[in-house]
Amino acid sequence: MSEKLADLAIPFQPVSAQLDLAEYAAFLKEHRDHKIFVLLKARRPVCLLPARTFAQLLRLAAEHKLTPYEVFRPHFHKVPVLSGKLDLTRVLERLDEKGLAQLQSGCLIRTDKKISGLIDPQTLSLTLLKHGQMRASASPSETSPSPSENNVEMAMLAHEIRTPLTGMIGLSELLAGRLTDKTSRSMAASIRRSAQALDRLLTDSLDFAS
Repeated sequence: MSEKLADLAIPFQPVSAQLDLAEYAAFLKEHRDHKIFVLLKARRPVCLLPARTFAQLLRLAAEHKLTPYEVFRPHFHKVPVLSGKLDLTRVLERLDEKGLAQLQSGCLIRTDKKISGLIDPQTLSLTLLKHGQMRASASPSETSPSPSENNVEMAMLAHEIRTPLTGMIGLSELLAGRLTDKTSRSMAASIRRSAQALDRLLTDSLDFAS
């Protein structure tokens, strides 16, 4: 019997993406036991950030005298919302390139028309991978990894790589806008182009592997 997605969900802690550093410091102190936070813009979820990444971005904002919103913005994306009634088998069967891309940063779980929790990307990927291996073990003739297992592994790797790349792209854009020296602006633009090239290479690799 497959697990429901609702069984994997953990409590979520929403927070506005437009607070100042002092407010975020107090927020982190109050919610230091949470593993992941949901950033809201106009009451809509725009990002799921692991606590460690959340704290790192705040440190970047403080060090470079940026607003937290400026360092959060490059990480904004459409956060997927899945029904908690779905089981792992159904999710695994529907997992394709587009679905993997959407789930790379985790997802929210909806129960009875309300957001009841979230699943962080690592938990989701590892659980789906484990489930795929269990299904494969039920068929001894299948000794090689299934395409779905390979896709999940690639999605996990892509998420770990794309997170710092997104930060590089966003911060280089902010840096270029603040510099007045032509040479320095050119160097910041080169950093951005290089990070974008790596992001395209990663996307092409995922396309090839799928």
